[in-house]
Formats: sequence, structure tokens, C-alpha cells
Amino acid sequence: MVIKTLQAADPENLNLRKVRVSGEKNSLTNITNTKLSLYPNPTSDYIILQYDVVKDKKYSFEIRNMKGDILTRINNNTSGSEVISVKSFEPGLYIIFVISENKILDSAKFSVI
Repeated sequence: MVIKTLQAADPENLNLRKVRVSGEKNSLTNITNTKLSLYPNPTSDYIILQYDVVKDKKYSFEIRNMKGDILTRINNNTSGSEVISVKSFEPGLYIIFVISENKILDSAKFSVI
């Protein structure tokens, strides 16, 4: 089986996204675009994370500060949304990563005030 990684234009929003193509028919797998939505931003209490899910796939999240330290890790979410408390975070910028099968699928920046 041959596996290649390609970049293709998304005709709906003209963003580039990577897809993995294997030797099997109809086996395109989106590996970088989860249509991630995060709000409110900025925040002081919590963030609401919404994302597209693939059936039977588990997602994890990591929130890191700008130094790269992991502050929060949430494992095995399959719902498509998550409410995450950030009350204990110092004011500043943070990055949340969406991870599945040990791959970072998407990320978003948010600020705590």
C-alpha cells in the first residue's frame, strides 16, 4: 500500500489542508482540519471547544502556555464539544491542541484575562 501526503485547496473556504491518500479507493483522511471553534475569547472562567468528529475516533486536548508547558490534558473525548475551566490560569496567551491517534489535528490560540 502506498501512502502519500498531499495539500489540496478546500473549495468552501480556500484554506489549504493536508490529506492522506492510501492505495485503497475512497480513503482520503483529513489530518489537519477539524473545523475547530473556541469561545469566548478572551476569557477568564472557561472556554467552550467545538469541533467536527469522526465516528469511533477518540480525541484528546492539551492546553499549553507560550513556553510549551502542558497545563491541562483531557483524554478520550468523542462528543464534539468540551467545556474547559481556565479559572486557575494566569492572564496571558495559551494554545489548545486537538490530538487523535498521536497526531495534532488542529490548534487554536486563546487569551485569559
